[in-house]
Amino acid sequence: TPPNTSALRYAVVAIGDSSYDTFCAAGKHAYHLLADIGAKPLANCFTIDIQEHLVPEDAAEAWLKRVINRF
Repeated sequence: TPPNTSALRYAVVAIGDSSYDTFCAAGKHAYHLLADIGAKPLANCFTIDIQEHLVPEDAAEAWLKRVINRF
């Protein structure tokens, strides 16, 4: 029996390189798996492309500041 995840709220930040066809695949997969078992996303899966963000932590921090009130 799967666990009851109806009260679980989550957010996913995925970091990857868009020059690969598997860009942020693990994060996207985790996001959809959690949704599939009934958890509630607080935001869409946020992807960071290292081709565009040399310091991915800066992009993640800016995203977090925009969505922190949802937590």
